[in-house]
Amino acid sequence: MTAFRRVRTLAALLAVAATCGAFAGPAQSQDPISFVASALERYPVVELSRAHGEGNLSELELIERLFASPAVTAHLNDVVIECGNSRYQPVLDRYVSGGEVPLEKLQAAWRKTTQIIGCESDPSTKLLIDLVRNFNLRSGGKVRVLAADPPIDWKAIHTEAQFDAFLMQRDYSAASVIERQVLARHRRALVVIGGYHVTKDPSVVGYPTITMLLERHYPRSTYVIWEVLDTSQFDEPIRRTIASWPAPAIAPIAGTVLALQTGKTITAADDMRRVNGRWVPIIDAFPGKKLGQLVDAILYLGAEPTLRTADYKEPTDEPYASELKRMRAIAMGTPSPL
Repeated sequence: MTAFRRVRTLAALLAVAATCGAFAGPAQSQDPISFVASALERYPVVELSRAHGEGNLSELELIERLFASPAVTAHLNDVVIECGNSRYQPVLDRYVSGGEVPLEKLQAAWRKTTQIIGCESDPSTKLLIDLVRNFNLRSGGKVRVLAADPPIDWKAIHTEAQFDAFLMQRDYSAASVIERQVLARHRRALVVIGGYHVTKDPSVVGYPTITMLLERHYPRSTYVIWEVLDTSQFDEPIRRTIASWPAPAIAPIAGTVLALQTGKTITAADDMRRVNGRWVPIIDAFPGKKLGQLVDAILYLGAEPTLRTADYKEPTDEPYASELKRMRAIAMGTPSPL
């Protein structure tokens, strides 16, 4: 056997061993502030997945700490939010730059998205926008909040098909916003959005994610941090390791046993997805995928009983409350109370 063939054979054996986890070590937790600062230095787009509702205030507290760190803000130009209709970008720009905006006009940015169960009732969206505004006022900064959702005009939406046309464009809309407003302008952004939108491989629904769309035109531009709230699907040794970390903590997963866990470990038990015009439950969003194929790092905010969560409150102010019922009837086939 020639030396060249021996090298190739050894490389193949090493690849198989790595796939089987022979050289995979435990994931090591790191301080989230210094970790995000370093990630923003290396990547123009750092994507921080969020779980809707659960732990939203704990996550917001972490983001507030990020804004208190000069090491982070030195590299941060934009915050991209899921609960934001891009039609209202000028309103958001005016508000976060310190301008006076009537609350009713500002609320439209998150009340009139494609996400009419959740966004309109989640107080953490307004708190995050205020966090950026207060930072700009305090420091003279010019950080923008970018709305990622498609520019749906609910006054023109009367049928389920019209709604679906916008709903199916969510990841394309977010990727377009990031390409135009961040990457093309050589800026750097923290993307705060639901995890299924930022994985490196698509879910069972099959649509390309924001990360996949961005990487097509801007290779190696993204870094994906997945927020872990429920560790029950992980192997027992991994659960013990994560529970021992000081929270909050971020751990890169490349080359660790975490990377070898199945994608099912991050599928929510009550997950519902819109597939071919219908809402259906998803048991395993990433069949056949390993966690290392989907994300770069995980964020652990702490054990579930320690997480702080803001209460969702059903809007009761008119005429929006009546309009919300109409919007939900179109999107869900029923007024569907929260």
